[in-house]
Amino acid sequence: MTGVNFEAFIILQYSNGVGHLVRCSAIAKSLSSISHVTLLSGGIPVEGYLAPSAVDFVQLPALRWDFVPGASPQPDRSGMTLARTEQMRSEMLVERYLRTRPQIVITEWFPFAPERFGEMLTALFDVISKERKKPIVLCSIRST
Repeated sequence: MTGVNFEAFIILQYSNGVGHLVRCSAIAKSLSSISHVTLLSGGIPVEGYLAPSAVDFVQLPALRWDFVPGASPQPDRSGMTLARTEQMRSEMLVERYLRTRPQIVITEWFPFAPERFGEMLTALFDVISKERKKPIVLCSIRST
């Protein structure tokens, strides 16, 4: 199939290994033959990682999560507060969503995101809920 038939968003977060990044990159590469794909990552940048060709890659301000009881997400950038990092992530997601108006939004971290990675999706889902023509939203069904 040739040409772009729709816009797709893939939003991911990883903290212990890059399995989510690898899986989402494979999905983005497959979809890129029939859609324009924006891949948005909230994980710590991986040295040497190259997004699939024909995929727009957006590095969100990164959060990491230490697997220690009671631990909370921490900004990857020194000097950034968690609140400011979460605000920037939310703003970037909403701005890119409004600019591209994807017909499909895929995220691999819901429903465990709020406890581990902040409320970044909340702002995006608020915008989506007010849309007259809503995108299809696909989420993982993982739970911790």
